[in-house]
Amino acid sequence: MSDVTAWRIVAEKYTVDPYDPLDGQGAKKFGARWNSPGVPLVYLSGAMSLAILEVLVHSARIDQLADMVTLAVTFRASDVRVVDASELTSRWFDSATLDETRRLGDEWVRSADTPVLKVPSAVLPVEFNYLLNPAHPHSARIRGTATPKQPLPLDPRLLKVK
Repeated sequence: MSDVTAWRIVAEKYTVDPYDPLDGQGAKKFGARWNSPGVPLVYLSGAMSLAILEVLVHSARIDQLADMVTLAVTFRASDVRVVDASELTSRWFDSATLDETRRLGDEWVRSADTPVLKVPSAVLPVEFNYLLNPAHPHSARIRGTATPKQPLPLDPRLLKVK
């Protein structure tokens, strides 16, 4: 059985007690593209570079990356359900269609079908993000595979971009 490694970029302060970067509480509080407020969900990316882009589209300044760390999360490929972009409306990535993607994510969480859902990235639709359902019975085995925090390996020139 093969494993998948996905990436999460978070502020370092959220990697120590009392926080858990894989509990889905941030997404639960505010909602996001694939979940409504009140539904816990953990957003991961299929590549570290995509995880960085996903953070940047929500950041006011690129230099905020200097305070972030990388988490590598490994899970079984058999724990993943895949959503193909062809299952979505043509403008699914537009913020005006959040109801569609949130409904799909919320229904998947409620179904407890799989602990991980693979979805196209709205930032770079040819790449993929992974959603972790922290309430799924099998999420405990995923939670334990996160690597210890490590500095974000960025070329310092990126932090000078305005």
